[in-house]
Amino acid sequence: MHNTADPVQLYSEAERTLDRTQPRLEIGLSAEIAADPEGWQSFSERLHEHFPHLFALYFKLYNRHYDFFCYIEDLLNSLAHAWFACPADLRELDKTPELNQMLGEVCYVDLFAGDIKGIRSKIP
Repeated sequence: MHNTADPVQLYSEAERTLDRTQPRLEIGLSAEIAADPEGWQSFSERLHEHFPHLFALYFKLYNRHYDFFCYIEDLLNSLAHAWFACPADLRELDKTPELNQMLGEVCYVDLFAGDIKGIRSKIP
């Protein structure tokens, strides 16, 4: 992979990386996938939707490391295991855009609400 930040090339590299990594991921998760094929389908769809952005972020951090792709594969394994360990009702809740935005905002307490009391005032 070239050391570039060209968005088109990064997207292409992300697709190629996921195409190469997902089969190994599926082998390692074969028992979980067999037990919850709908869960795998949902995870896989979300992975394909969000992976290009995730790949670009990891590329910024690790592109000069010889084991860049190991980091990616390790992350995907961790995400998949966490997904299968998560109850179905929480998986559905995770799809709620408003919740994801709120979680992102809470990570920046000072910008979102000033302090913990401010966060409490923003929670319905």
